[in-house]
Amino acid sequence: MSRSKLLLYGNASSSAARRVRAVLIYKNVEFEEIMIDIVKGDAQYKALVNPMGMVPAVKFPQSDSVLFESLPIMELINELYPEKPILPKDPYELARCRQITEIVNSGMQPFQKPSIFKLSGMNEEEKQKFLNITQRRGLQTLEHLVGLNYSVGDHLTIADFAVVCHIRNLIERWNLSLTDYPRVEALYKKLKDIDCFVKSHPDLQLKTA
Repeated sequence: MSRSKLLLYGNASSSAARRVRAVLIYKNVEFEEIMIDIVKGDAQYKALVNPMGMVPAVKFPQSDSVLFESLPIMELINELYPEKPILPKDPYELARCRQITEIVNSGMQPFQKPSIFKLSGMNEEEKQKFLNITQRRGLQTLEHLVGLNYSVGDHLTIADFAVVCHIRNLIERWNLSLTDYPRVEALYKKLKDIDCFVKSHPDLQLKTA
């Protein structure tokens, strides 16, 4: 049975969930969001929605099936709601777009999750050293790849949603400086005040939750 609105399972502090939230806002897709406590865990959510227990997950109005993991979710949103496309048409730009997105998604984002630090038992000094290694390696790579106005091409793509949401975490949650990465810093400052990023910001979700 179909529903009238897309249903997003998210979390205010999750940068992966924020990517999807921002894409939906950017594309003017009506949606409802259910906030999941991924720190304490939600047994019902894990049993009925996502066995991994992580966010985001989405139920589309066109289907009762559930899709999780932010990258395939964003790509399916782009297919189902084609206005304001977030994937380049040029195959080389598309590959570069996915490359940047994957650097953030696999090479940076997993290594700054509070759950990782909790499981590892790192103290603050060890945590900062770990962040400096994992995040600065990714930032150095992004510095060579991102464009001046957008990560790739001449409009917002999934790469921008990945970069902006993650860089916000590094600055506001972990107090990492972007001084050594002027290209990344300039791009972040240029994009962060776009409406979809303002409205998807974690602080706003906490206020309205």
